[in-house]
Amino acid sequence: MLYSEIMNQENITAYDESADSFDALIGQLKNYNKAYDFFAGLLPENGSILDLACGPGNICRYLLQKNSTLRITGMDLAPKMLAAARRHIPNGEFICGNITDFSLNQKFDGIINGFGLPYLSKNEAAASFKKVAQHIKQNGVFYVSFMEGDSVRKEHPSFNPEITLTVTYHPKHEIETLLTVSGFTIIRDYAFDYYEADGSITTDIVLIARYDCGQQADAIASPQELPSGNRRHWPDDR
Repeated sequence: MLYSEIMNQENITAYDESADSFDALIGQLKNYNKAYDFFAGLLPENGSILDLACGPGNICRYLLQKNSTLRITGMDLAPKMLAAARRHIPNGEFICGNITDFSLNQKFDGIINGFGLPYLSKNEAAASFKKVAQHIKQNGVFYVSFMEGDSVRKEHPSFNPEITLTVTYHPKHEIETLLTVSGFTIIRDYAFDYYEADGSITTDIVLIARYDCGQQADAIASPQELPSGNRRHWPDDR
């Protein structure tokens, strides 16, 4: 699950060693089901899905409950996370790879990045979104989630308090802008409260966006005119 220059082999190993506890705790959370349900409703029968930062495959396991015809490809850097994903989704294809620099001979109906951004800098997030745009079909849908903020912190994750990870919090407007310049229009957004072990509350953001290669060309041609985000508001979803 760790992809950037921020995250070294020690961090990847820590996630690898925590695969079972992550699967048991984070993999069972129901916090984001409302967003998953909306995303699932946008996917076609026999749709192809690329799950970046797939971990043990928890998001795709949920989506398969809604649409059992989905064809799943997952990518992660922690071998034991990939092994757990293969156990849970034996018909899926799971690849050890870096979500900021990959090349697959396929385009997908839907792409997911579920909390991979906390391990990417802004520039690395931009590089990852560029790769997403290269691998998504016209009018395909992209699900991305991250923690809102503007800082880089050392943290002990709830699934294994014995390890320390470097975690990046991204301002929502920056991620919106990166999506826009990559050719995406945000069609729904969510904010979820996540209660940390120390009693603090983190705001988790989910953005669901549709890809238009024509919009990407327009954004590249006129970067100075880009808005801070390109979002349709859905007030009912908060």
